[in-house]
Amino acid sequence: MPIVLDYTYRISPATLKAAEVVGVCRYLKPDSAPEYQITLSEYRELVGAGISVTLNWEFDSEDWLGGSARGTSHGQLAVSRAKALGYPAGKVIIGSADFDMTLTQWNNAGHAYAAAFAAAIRAGGYRPGVYGPWDVLTWVRDAKIMDAFWQCMSRSFSANRNANLWPGAHLRQIGYKTVGGQNTDWNQIIIPNWGEDMLSNETLPNTSTPGMGDRTASVAMSDMWNVIMRGQTQGGPLWGVSPFAALLASAAADAQRDAAATAAIQALTAMIQNAGGNLDAAPIIAAVKAVGDDTHAVVAALQQQVAALQAELDAVKAAAEVGLSPAERAAL
Repeated sequence: MPIVLDYTYRISPATLKAAEVVGVCRYLKPDSAPEYQITLSEYRELVGAGISVTLNWEFDSEDWLGGSARGTSHGQLAVSRAKALGYPAGKVIIGSADFDMTLTQWNNAGHAYAAAFAAAIRAGGYRPGVYGPWDVLTWVRDAKIMDAFWQCMSRSFSANRNANLWPGAHLRQIGYKTVGGQNTDWNQIIIPNWGEDMLSNETLPNTSTPGMGDRTASVAMSDMWNVIMRGQTQGGPLWGVSPFAALLASAAADAQRDAAATAAIQALTAMIQNAGGNLDAAPIIAAVKAVGDDTHAVVAALQQQVAALQAELDAVKAAAEVGLSPAERAAL
């Protein structure tokens, strides 16, 4: 099974591939901690071997307690290191909160660090992401600060909530694995295109969050996907809507792309039309493209549209069962 590894010292591409590693997360560090930092030669050999590389800033596990000033400094250093490697613009740089942060710590310092780090990453032409436990991922998502989400391993964090898969995670750190004689962390790929092409540069109409500037399609679609997945995993309104399960799974593979979401909706319409209906997907497509600050409301509207389509599909199937003509079916 293909996996993603994060580790502290170089491992040869051949060894990684033998272990079914398709991507790695490697550290960016300040000059005072060069021993864990990916080097230019290592970066080039990984990319040359076709192994996806995502960069992860972590100087100290509790970096986020340093507040805004440290967040800006760390973000700027991370950008500088990434550019020196030739890391392409638009890719993700992760900021790590590798500890069991409390809500008080988040309110006093963590939020300010995350916002400042993300702003510095965006100013450098990259996309900010977060590594951390359940609560940190939730706070960052709700504050609409970062674009990518990597769930840490420690099951006891966040009052044991971190033992469960966080809805909306791109990667989930799941256990230990010895590779090339080194003790590494292996990660479950939750959204298949997590790595090189995890987030597109395509944008929906801009929406703004005070003090943060424009939000991109990736943030809006991630918000929407989080809500849908909560419904799927916790008995929500989309739970058990089997005709759309394949489309939801497809959307998970490319949740950040407006184009992919639109294609999935169009595929849904084609499926129903082929079953004998005569339906219009325009309201659903419009709902996706009109994402605003209150993404949850848009998702609710989308869910209502899906429910309406489900009802029409059921009617089409019922009509077919009683032998109605195509014209009679089209009139339903």
